[in-house]
Amino acid sequence: MAIEQLLAALEHEAAAEQAALLAEAKTEVGRIRARTAARIADQQAAYLGPREREWRDEASAVLTAARRHARGEVLAARQHLLDRVFANARERLPETLSEDRYRTVLPTHLDDALAYVGDGACTVRCPPVIAEIVRGLASSRPSVAVVEDAAALTGPVVESTDGSVTVDNTLEARLERLRPRIALDIVARAAPVP
Repeated sequence: MAIEQLLAALEHEAAAEQAALLAEAKTEVGRIRARTAARIADQQAAYLGPREREWRDEASAVLTAARRHARGEVLAARQHLLDRVFANARERLPETLSEDRYRTVLPTHLDDALAYVGDGACTVRCPPVIAEIVRGLASSRPSVAVVEDAAALTGPVVESTDGSVTVDNTLEARLERLRPRIALDIVARAAPVP
């Protein structure tokens, strides 16, 4: 029986040694995996890190360019809108001369223009449709000559006799002087630029 006990003890020792070796091997495999994973992570970081920065920088540049392009498109659309609005307004100006609203403000427009020449001799060029009204308004000033001029389509143009002063107070000129304020109002009503 001693042999059987010896064999059992040897088997038991072999099983224990096998279990210890297996545990040691598993521990070593875990350490190898951890070192390998760390090495792979380091290599990935070393390889991808600079490229990720390049890609981020490139993506940022592309995004900035896209935003700039979009803003340009919006601004171009707004400019096109403003051009259409002002072209439409200019087309309607000649018919405005016959309206009572314009004839109500015409004396002020004429007085504003005449203020630049003071009491000096001058000529007021105006379209035929308002020439009689302008003559009546200027009748108290003998130094003012009124000349019908079809080229002055939308109101009075005052010129000093010596040619040193010209005041274009036509509706078209007034519209152009007000264009920045009107444009700001129109743009304020439009959607904001992204």
